[in-house]
Amino acid sequence: MIAIKPLLPALAIAILTGCASTPSYQPAQLEGRVAYKIRIALPPAKTRVDVRLLDISREDAPSVVLAEQILEQPKGFPLPFSLRYDQAAIQSMGRYALDARIYLDGQLFMSSRQQVPTLQQGNNSATEVWVDPVGN
Repeated sequence: MIAIKPLLPALAIAILTGCASTPSYQPAQLEGRVAYKIRIALPPAKTRVDVRLLDISREDAPSVVLAEQILEQPKGFPLPFSLRYDQAAIQSMGRYALDARIYLDGQLFMSSRQQVPTLQQGNNSATEVWVDPVGN
């Protein structure tokens, strides 16, 4: 005789897992450039640029990173970026912004002073993110 009782929990989990619906991923892309105004050439071998797409909809909670691109050893500025994100994660009443940071020798050197609004009312056109030296 086969003992069925020990198999019931595993069978129930398998059935419930099969019934669960997963939201479908809808790939989208947001392109832009990171730029700065100061006259300085950054050494590519020592430079890294991080660009993030943030969900800033909830004022009482930290921003949620929806996409991120890390650009190692950039050849020059303005630096183009391309963020791939899930369009299904974008809500019509949500608020979204871009954030950029430049690291030199692993230390934060420049960052965007303010988050750059994007994806407002379906607008996903190219965006420029300006960064300034930190500590000034």
